[in-house]
Amino acid sequence: MRFLFCILFLFISLSVMASSKVAVLISIENLDHRPLFRSKDWSLSQDLRQYFEKKMGTTPFEIVFFEKATKEVLHRELSNPDNIALFWISHATSFNTNNSGLGFDDTIIDSEGHNVKEIFQLIHPRMKYLSVLGCKAGPILDKIKAAGFYKNNQDLILYAKDKNILAKKEIKNSILDFKNRFTSIENNLPLCLEKKGLPLKITRTIPLGVSVKGRETSLKILHQGKLLGIFSKGKSGDVQSITVHLSGENISKPSDLKIVIDSGMVSKDKKLLMGIMNIQSDDFSGIWEPFTDSEGEILGVTQNIYRYRGATEPFVTPKPYYPFPCLP
Repeated sequence: MRFLFCILFLFISLSVMASSKVAVLISIENLDHRPLFRSKDWSLSQDLRQYFEKKMGTTPFEIVFFEKATKEVLHRELSNPDNIALFWISHATSFNTNNSGLGFDDTIIDSEGHNVKEIFQLIHPRMKYLSVLGCKAGPILDKIKAAGFYKNNQDLILYAKDKNILAKKEIKNSILDFKNRFTSIENNLPLCLEKKGLPLKITRTIPLGVSVKGRETSLKILHQGKLLGIFSKGKSGDVQSITVHLSGENISKPSDLKIVIDSGMVSKDKKLLMGIMNIQSDDFSGIWEPFTDSEGEILGVTQNIYRYRGATEPFVTPKPYYPFPCLP
């Protein structure tokens, strides 16, 4: 009996350990010029990964690396219940730091040149530590927190600076901070979160025969500055569907139901493959239409706006849903 108890304890311990991961997302391009004495195969991402591994050293946590990380990967890993910590390494900058709103100029850039700041709004309640290593990333996270996005992440520790940084120095400092706080595996945070909202089914259609090379993009779905979900990259002929949820708050007139489809691409020198959206709701009887020009062409190179046409019913009841994957 004692032997069986030991085996069971070991199995449970290994199961907990296997689901306690630290995700490291490196989303920074190579330098225009290689440093002196580096080979032609030298990679900045590889260099930062090796430095991270060296500074992290021995740890009870499983470290998982993602190089050239995109907003799709970031969204998935922030929502992953297996992750108790996430380190994001990229370029960033913040403006209007005295404004409590989510400033339009704030940027956290992924490896494809997309602004991913809104992706950091949605974090699984099990995550305990988030480190965003980019210049002036601190005020961006402060604004997101002040807007109430982390109210279900009461034990979440944020690490980010309000000044320009040196990547390796802050990697070292952040790892030291993490290791001082977390010396063993803990698994005492809620693993499932139920919320209530108004569901929208959004279908993205990319017409057949459209040239896509270099124009493929994943898309953020935004409502009143809040991230609802994302579409993965699409190709000609693809049809993608996703169900997202509005909070039901601050909706009193049609303009309050505007939906923004945003690539996050900072450079606007190339029209991206956004596709055509069909937005449906059981709670609102109107329709969503894109902003178009006089010839019916959808306006926007890297972002499209869909306006709601119709009445806003005053008595809609939010429905329960689970915004994150749940662990058994």
